[in-house]
Amino acid sequence: MTSNVTEGLETTITNTHETEQTEVSVSKVWDDKDNYDEIRPNSVTIILYANGDKVASVELSESNGWAYTWTKLDKKEAGVDIEYSVEEKEIEGYVAEITGNMKDGFVVTNTHYGEGGDVPPTDNPKTGDNIYSYIAMLLICLAGLVKFTYSYSKNN
Repeated sequence: MTSNVTEGLETTITNTHETEQTEVSVSKVWDDKDNYDEIRPNSVTIILYANGDKVASVELSESNGWAYTWTKLDKKEAGVDIEYSVEEKEIEGYVAEITGNMKDGFVVTNTHYGEGGDVPPTDNPKTGDNIYSYIAMLLICLAGLVKFTYSYSKNN
């Protein structure tokens, strides 16, 4: 935008340049069997980088729907597009994977495999061994052994 103001013999010319702006979104996804081991934190910190330099951070939680959009970000620096990226502060017990891009938005997926390490937790309820299955198998084996012994002794 250019404006001219003339006062007497002096003319003031003001040039302004509005930089093109963009926005970057991030959302959080949990892959932990609906918090099966009950270790999910109440919030996480996501860091926004512009060309590798930290420019902002945000705390995601259930209260903001585990999502956020940074707005009014410069699109270019010295005539070159700025490359935005995100990183999550490490969460103990979870493995983070960041997918997406600055145009479509980033998705941070945290996966927790439970106490067993890198194997996802099963759908089994939190109970001890199913002793009744073992007892039933033992009774079936004993019944088979009794029948075999009875048939063997009857034939001899």
